[in-house]
Amino acid sequence: MQSKYFTEEEARETLHGSFKPSSKPFNKNYKYKNDSVYNGTWLGGFRHGEGTMKWIDGAVYHGEWNYGQAFGQGKFHHVDGDIYEG
Repeated sequence: MQSKYFTEEEARETLHGSFKPSSKPFNKNYKYKNDSVYNGTWLGGFRHGEGTMKWIDGAVYHGEWNYGQAFGQGKFHHVDGDIYEG
């Protein structure tokens, strides 16, 4: 079963036309076609640095990102109330 979180489609969407190439991090809110929202730091078309991703079903990840992938310290709140921190 494929995860509905941290999908490849989300990464492709921002890499193909949504952002101009950038060598310096910047902050921006971005609403994906699937209605998920990321608020945080970007580097080019990648979520990179600290940020929060909220999915339409209510799941939330807040933490570190590295070139589009959740990486390092963060906290994931599942819709059923479970929390993963690490």
